[in-house]
Amino acid sequence: FDVAARADQAYSNISQVLAEAGYSMADVVNTVEWVAPNGLMGYRGVQEVRRKHFGEDFPAATGVVAHRMFRPELLIHVSAMAVV
Repeated sequence: FDVAARADQAYSNISQVLAEAGYSMADVVNTVEWVAPNGLMGYRGVQEVRRKHFGEDFPAATGVVAHRMFRPELLIHVSAMAVV
């Protein structure tokens, strides 16, 4: 399981939803990443994913270790808040 690949998909989904509404990742002011314990070993790779989607100007971010996810196969859950 590749937590960075799953984060990349999550951020791609967020980008698509924003684009469909006429906004972009530049409008995101905060993200929260809930990471399952079995995703922590690959979590460092998520920084490159964030750089890919945001460039060098990251929004504020919070990382939370979620000891239980809704579905056991989930490694990461990402939410984003945009100011529009």
